[in-house]
Amino acid sequence: WWQAQRAMMEFCAENNIYLLDLTPTLSEQEKKMPLYLAIDDEHWNRAGHLLVAEEIFRFIKQKAIIK
Repeated sequence: WWQAQRAMMEFCAENNIYLLDLTPTLSEQEKKMPLYLAIDDEHWNRAGHLLVAEEIFRFIKQKAIIK
């Protein structure tokens, strides 16, 4: 999994493609509150969706993709 993630990040960097890697944010926040519906379910719960939406919004503003 990490090899594919790294390859994607390298490809995007080499081709000037924006990439938002949510892995660090999700990992850090998961220590503070549950973000998934269940332990064995990778679907986000309400808090997970809110976190991801906020991160996407922040990324779009930071990169000035839209104003």
